[in-house]
Amino acid sequence: MNHEVDLIMISAKKDDSFYELDKRVKLIPLFLGTNKKQINFLYKVYLLKKHFKKNRYDAVISFLPNVNFCVYLSLKHIKGIVHIASERNNPYIDPKSKIRRFFKELAFKKANGVVFQTEDAERYFANKLKCPTQIIKNPVSAVVDDLLLDTRTSGSIVSVGRLTEQKNFSLLINAFYDFNKIHQSSFLKIYDEGASRDKLEELITSLDLTGKVQLCGNSINWIKDNFNCSLFINSSLYEGMPNSLLEAAINGM
Repeated sequence: MNHEVDLIMISAKKDDSFYELDKRVKLIPLFLGTNKKQINFLYKVYLLKKHFKKNRYDAVISFLPNVNFCVYLSLKHIKGIVHIASERNNPYIDPKSKIRRFFKELAFKKANGVVFQTEDAERYFANKLKCPTQIIKNPVSAVVDDLLLDTRTSGSIVSVGRLTEQKNFSLLINAFYDFNKIHQSSFLKIYDEGASRDKLEELITSLDLTGKVQLCGNSINWIKDNFNCSLFINSSLYEGMPNSLLEAAINGM
């Protein structure tokens, strides 16, 4: 199929794609230049509307709640562009804010279609949406072929996820504190970034786990770097579809 695909990356800082893209995909960065949420939102809508008017795509697929709503506003007075929104979390729990939930569901109701990761998420919207819906049955692509999957010698425990309240890494770190009293050669590695980094660093220091618990930041090679880990853990309070857990499982971790 000869589709032309543009990937629009909205960011507060100038950066390249974290993931390696197919050479047929064109990356279009929209640089916001500020971290202020209110300005970010309005400027994001402005930039998207300007871009959509200029390029006139056949369809736009949006990800994440705030982007879904921004795209809905950006396309509101532009005719001829199909909008497909997507649910990436657990709609029964997220978002907790009634206002955010209203805007999220408004964007879904106005979309031409919505993509889900699970049947439960699709079922939540069964009586709310009139547009077509579709479930992505297998969102995992990170299969590493050359791993020595019969080796479990490192003593490391690995977890991956945004450093936010939802991922519940404070519980994991506290649990590891007790675990490490018995298994003193073990250590914990947490990958990704987020707003809770400072609090987690304080917790690590207060439990005297410096050097035992590592906040490793973002890494596209986290599977290769930890193929011989002893354990992969997902400590989230809730999830939509935990891609990192699926990636770990499909690679035999």
